[in-house]
Amino acid sequence: MENGTRNEGWSARFLVGGAFLLCLGYAFLIPMYEAGKIERYYPGANLHSSSTALGWHAVKIVVMNSGWLVFGVGLGLHSGLLRVPAFLKNSKTQPHSVSGHESAA
Repeated sequence: MENGTRNEGWSARFLVGGAFLLCLGYAFLIPMYEAGKIERYYPGANLHSSSTALGWHAVKIVVMNSGWLVFGVGLGLHSGLLRVPAFLKNSKTQPHSVSGHESAA
């Protein structure tokens, strides 16, 4: 049995989702910090808007950390170290059959 069929495609979804978040962080957020477009937040900094700097810092932390977490879960699923929960495996619904007295529209 191949790994993709065993995990029902969840490993690929997690890998791509984590890679997207990491791409967003490394391609946009980090260069914007380095270019000075986003103010760096650190304790005792003299900032124009501390709430904006703190907000962007929180966005960077959440995006980068969740990207590595989701990417790692995808790697774990792909390698077989983790398993997909049963409720996700059996979530395929049966098509609803229309009885004689129900409208199809």
